Amino acid sequence: MWVTATLQKQRLSNMSLIDKAIKDFEGTEKQKIEVPEWGDKSGPAIIYFSPITVADEEKALALCGGADVSQIELGVQLLVLKAMDEAGKKCFAQADKGDLIQRTKSKTIGRLIAAMGADSVEKKKENLD
Repeated sequence: MWVTATLQKQRLSNMSLIDKAIKDFEGTEKQKIEVPEWGDKSGPAIIYFSPITVADEEKALALCGGADVSQIELGVQLLVLKAMDEAGKKCFAQADKGDLIQRTKSKTIGRLIAAMGADSVEKKKENLD
């Protein structure tokens, strides 16, 4: 047992930093959020998402038109890009973004964005200004 742990530790120490970063990302499981407000008699709606990457953030910023975008619009865009069902099918189309912004409860959307960890997007946006 000790030998196995030592060998694993040695393999990790021989990895480059980028290899460790990629391994950390690849080891991240899909997360899920229960949305009771959007559920039915069978239970709450469940949204799954994978970790937000820098590429996801850049794509969301581009789809929103760049740095002059509100944090909530950027978060909704990430929700559109990342939200999926258990099978991996997207929950929202790009055309749903306006309805998510204008026809849903801000509290619910804010909770979903926070659960996805989209607050890092605001920091990225500040760096563009």
